[in-house]
Amino acid sequence: MKLRLLRRIGCGLLVVFVLVPFFILPTLLYFVPMLTSKNPPRPAIEYGEFPFRVEYEIHGEVIVVEDTVICEFDGFDWNAGEGKVRVWKSRLASGSKTKGLTMLTIDDTHRVYCTIVAEPRYYMDDSSPINPNISPAILIEDTTSWTSMPRVIPDDELLEQYGIRLISWEMSAPIVNGFE
Repeated sequence: MKLRLLRRIGCGLLVVFVLVPFFILPTLLYFVPMLTSKNPPRPAIEYGEFPFRVEYEIHGEVIVVEDTVICEFDGFDWNAGEGKVRVWKSRLASGSKTKGLTMLTIDDTHRVYCTIVAEPRYYMDDSSPINPNISPAILIEDTTSWTSMPRVIPDDELLEQYGIRLISWEMSAPIVNGFE
């Protein structure tokens, strides 16, 4: 009887002192730094508007799209690779919900995007290094598969297969921000 009781106590101690820490410790090691680390400095400028313009040609018809990227500071978050980080959100003034700029729905199965819209961190001077040579990428998306990702399409293929040519693009430069 005593031996059986000792075995149960031993198994209980094994669970408490070996197995529980084995599963709990990694969780604590993740969350403790998140809860105890300080937030990075707040941005001096928390809101910005950045106009852009894209001019392209589709089968001889010239189309101009003008809109404004609106960027706003959205607090702080935890990133396992970087620690606490500033979070930015962005939207287009037109209300468009697409990532980048939808240029054209070619047919029921293909859409073409022009990714002239940079990340809000870029516009709000919260990325390093700032790349002043951002250029638009033209992406094509096959909408027939829910797993398909837009792929970059070269200018010559875009013109030959879809009759689309990017004429010009202009985007606002990032602001010079400070962090307090």
